[in-house]
Amino acid sequence: CYLLFIYLFYVFKRIMKKISIIIPCYNIENYISQCLESVMSQSYSNLEIICINDGSTDKTLHLLQDFASKDKRVIVIDQQNMGLSATRNVGIQKSTGEYIMFVDADDWLDLDTLAICMTSSPADLICFSYNRIFTTEVQPRKFSLNGNFDAEFIQRRVLGLIGEELKDPSQADSLVTAWAKIYSSELIKVNQVRFTDTKLIGTEDLLFNIQYLEIAKKVLSTNVGN
Repeated sequence: CYLLFIYLFYVFKRIMKKISIIIPCYNIENYISQCLESVMSQSYSNLEIICINDGSTDKTLHLLQDFASKDKRVIVIDQQNMGLSATRNVGIQKSTGEYIMFVDADDWLDLDTLAICMTSSPADLICFSYNRIFTTEVQPRKFSLNGNFDAEFIQRRVLGLIGEELKDPSQADSLVTAWAKIYSSELIKVNQVRFTDTKLIGTEDLLFNIQYLEIAKKVLSTNVGN
């Protein structure tokens, strides 16, 4: 009974942690509803949903304001167009959660994705599997990594495949993205980890993750969620 109590206390303590979900939005009126509905419906409910309208010229801002009027967790920021990297950096600055997650406005999450991630063992970075969905094709992105790893190993894995990993080259870029990850807000902010403008570098996600993994210690990788 004592061990069960300790376990439940540990789970409850983790669940109380707030996740700030940062969603850059630019002319995404056809997709943002599905995205936000999947985020707002998460069984893990302690969320701060930061939607940043990056100078959209369609109905994106109107849709965001409508969602915000229905759910107080949704925060809408309206700005002139600044680009993806700068917009994500605005979200980092405005966030108040213990954890930060980046979601693209045309993505969506399975119902229990965050609950499963947050009841796992603590880590500086949580990576979970996902699917790339096209009109006629679904490409699963499984990491072939399940469990806890040193950040140094994941950093090397992000940079590329070696040895046995080369048997499945289709997964070479599966860990590069900023989405499908949950980061420590403290590590990002204390160490001033930010996204670099795509005008200066071709892949802003890769550089961000390399810099973050340089100061992280423990990484959890799990094959759960889309």
